[in-house]
Amino acid sequence: MSPIKQQIFDIVNSVEDKKTLQQVYEILYNITSIQESSLIDSLSPKQKEELYQSYEESKNPENLIPNKEVVNRMGKWLEG
Repeated sequence: MSPIKQQIFDIVNSVEDKKTLQQVYEILYNITSIQESSLIDSLSPKQKEELYQSYEESKNPENLIPNKEVVNRMGKWLEG
């Protein structure tokens, strides 16, 4: 975990007030929603179609690859 993520986690973990936690959640949710929306908006229609198709295919467990296998494949790819 990066240092900034750990710092954010520590701060959030120390908050006991439910209302404050809800506000933090809404802020983070809105920030990530805006980023995702902007990213999707920047895609071409073909890219959006492929993205949505991939999403639908991911609902079938037979189409999924275990995380361990993905990490192994990516490690080999990154090593060259």
